[in-house]
Amino acid sequence: MLDVVLLASVDPTVRDVASLGLACDMAEGVEVRHDLVQTDQGQVVRCTVADLGGVVHREDVELDHGCLSCTVREGLVPTLRWIAAQQRWRQVLVTLPTTGAPDAVAHQVQQALDDGELDALRLAHVLTVVDQARLVHDLLGDDLLAERGLELSEQDVRAVGEALANQLDYCDTVLTLDDADPVALALLEHALVPGVDLVQGIGSLDVAAVFASRHQVERNQQRMAPTRRRARTRQERHGVWTVELHSPRAFHPGRLLEQIELLGIGEVRARGCFHLPSRPGVVCIWDGSGGQLSIGEAGLWQERTPFTRLVVSGIDEQVRDRIARAFHDVLLTEHEQRVSSRWAGRPDGLEPWLGEVELPWAG
Repeated sequence: MLDVVLLASVDPTVRDVASLGLACDMAEGVEVRHDLVQTDQGQVVRCTVADLGGVVHREDVELDHGCLSCTVREGLVPTLRWIAAQQRWRQVLVTLPTTGAPDAVAHQVQQALDDGELDALRLAHVLTVVDQARLVHDLLGDDLLAERGLELSEQDVRAVGEALANQLDYCDTVLTLDDADPVALALLEHALVPGVDLVQGIGSLDVAAVFASRHQVERNQQRMAPTRRRARTRQERHGVWTVELHSPRAFHPGRLLEQIELLGIGEVRARGCFHLPSRPGVVCIWDGSGGQLSIGEAGLWQERTPFTRLVVSGIDEQVRDRIARAFHDVLLTEHEQRVSSRWAGRPDGLEPWLGEVELPWAG
């Protein structure tokens, strides 16, 4: 049986230090490493398979339509099948490209297992490793990946915080290189979703236990659902705070557009859901980190009663107070809520992010 662990990071040096530390503690292991490399033929994904004896396999794969994540996902399954056929190893550490999204790769591996494309293999764990010295700036700052030369393609306009937030939300364990400083540790305790473990220092990680665990793709995806976002803790420590803003009322589309920067921009990590009177059946996503905010649709409310809930963590009390005021200002008033059906199906100005307003919705 091959036990597979995925390793993700937004920092190439941190990723390399962590992968080396884990590889040295793997009793019968091999590493599958993915790097974006510039060659004479253009950018390729270089997949290197190596154990403590050295490199045993290397392959360059052209980017699939410029999408690194797709290329990694589609190339990993054949590589894992090849490793299994060698019958030389029992543990596989899959080191993802810097800033890569582990949820997409984990889903692809699990799909291959479900379809019978992979035999005698188990997806054990997803690890995200962070630099505790840069964590606060990485998660709450407004640096773009392109400003650090970490973009995965010319179309990759993500912020560092957006990439890191995805890795933190989906993983089973967050690992710091060393003991985290108090502010970074407090931020992790506030920002991590319930169910994610935190280990300080590579030396504190039980590598054998990590490979012996069992990753559950569906469970981890479900806890990332916008309607399930809840505060992990509200206990303020070292200036780090979390507020959980909740209401059964919808956001007013016009006031949301007017105050979206007051509500969504700043040194914060914010996630949750909201609903709109113009789209009464639609679950809307709220996901922000640092200087970037993403809103979109996440299916229908179905039999659930719509609600609005944002969970926001940050380090500036003035930002916290500003966001709380803006949240209550953007909500429909009690009178507006009573007559909210008049908005249903009407253009709301949010079409660039949420698409055209359509009716009817399934209730």
